[in-house]
Amino acid sequence: DSLPLGPEGQPNNRLTQLICQTQRNLAE
Repeated sequence: DSLPLGPEGQPNNRLTQLICQTQRNLAE
C-alpha cells in the first residue's frame, strides 16, 4: 500500500483512511 501516512505511520485522518479503504474495495 502506498497510502499517505501521518507522523505515527497511520492514515492522516479518518477521511483518508475511509477513502483508501474504499479504493482498496473497488480495486478488488
